[in-house]
Amino acid sequence: CIETASYLHKAAQLGSDPIERLKMVICSDISSVIYNKSFEKPLNPILGETFQARGQDGSHIYLEQICHHPPVSYMSVEHENYNI
Repeated sequence: CIETASYLHKAAQLGSDPIERLKMVICSDISSVIYNKSFEKPLNPILGETFQARGQDGSHIYLEQICHHPPVSYMSVEHENYNI
């Protein structure tokens, strides 16, 4: 998600203009839609399944399946300039 990280970096650097920051956060969310809607395998994660990764921008990404029915996932992205 290179596009997502670049928009979040821009939002963090914009400073005190909340409208422009919001625009960058929205662009970040829209740029990740294709990754959330295209899967190479059926998505049926097991309760307690976890995933950890490091983003290309140095962010730490943590995911965990916390409920099976309905499927609910916890996601945390931590970076020195932003946290999601």
